[in-house]
Amino acid sequence: MATSLAFIVTAVLIAKARKAGWLKRHKPLALTGAASALTGFIVIFFAKTMAQFPHFNSPHAFAGLAVVFILLFTATVGFRLAGGPPGLRPLHRVLGRIAAIVIVITAVSGLLRFLQLS
Repeated sequence: MATSLAFIVTAVLIAKARKAGWLKRHKPLALTGAASALTGFIVIFFAKTMAQFPHFNSPHAFAGLAVVFILLFTATVGFRLAGGPPGLRPLHRVLGRIAAIVIVITAVSGLLRFLQLS
């Protein structure tokens, strides 16, 4: 999930700067970040299932679920932008920034939870 954090925040910063060639850097970073978050979520879900630990029993778990949904929705809107209606661009920008903020909050809450359990 830390990998996802790095990719998503970098993708948002590149998109925000909008320097020449930004889209060619933004798109693979954002997709890799979203895929990484989804993969991490699935791995954690199955690891908890196999260990018979409860699911979604902390704010961190719910924030992680929210991140996955936001990232998937953001990616869907981003794909629709390619040759699609430009009116979706503001929504995509806002969703991307929200995703970056929520993934940072999720990472911090996970770190705090880990330190609390240690």
